[in-house]
Order: sequence, then structure tokens, then C-alpha cells
Amino acid sequence: MPVETPAEAAPGDRACGDGAVRARSQEAGFELVAKVPVQPEPEGRFPKRQFNVDLAANSWTGPAGHSTFEVRPVGWR
Repeated sequence: MPVETPAEAAPGDRACGDGAVRARSQEAGFELVAKVPVQPEPEGRFPKRQFNVDLAANSWTGPAGHSTFEVRPVGWR
């Protein structure tokens, strides 16, 4: 049965489709919305949400306000 009132947003998650599905949804005029899962607190470390990442400036700022522009792969010494 056709929908009489078009939707502006639709609930979903990453299992509902790939980037192409999300792009077509946006082109059709509505957005897919999904809850972001709560990440567990890493024991003895700061959680990711306490860091500000600015990809355009290639900078990372931690909870104490210190920033860095240096990136090292995990395990680098």
C-alpha cells in the first residue's frame, strides 16, 4: 500500500545498507537516523568522546586541552 505522507527521516543502523543506500535516501529527501552505541569506558584511559579531532587541521586535542599535530601508528616506537 502506498504511503500517503512522505517520511522526512527513517530509523536504521549500519546493517540496513551501505553508503549507496544512504546516498539514495538523501537524494530522495530524507535522512536515515540511528542511535550511536555507547562505548565502554577504557580502564585507566580516556574515552574517545573526550577528544576533539579536527581532520581539516590535522589536530587532536585531549581532555586537558593539549593539542598535537603528530600522528603515529599503533605500536610505533
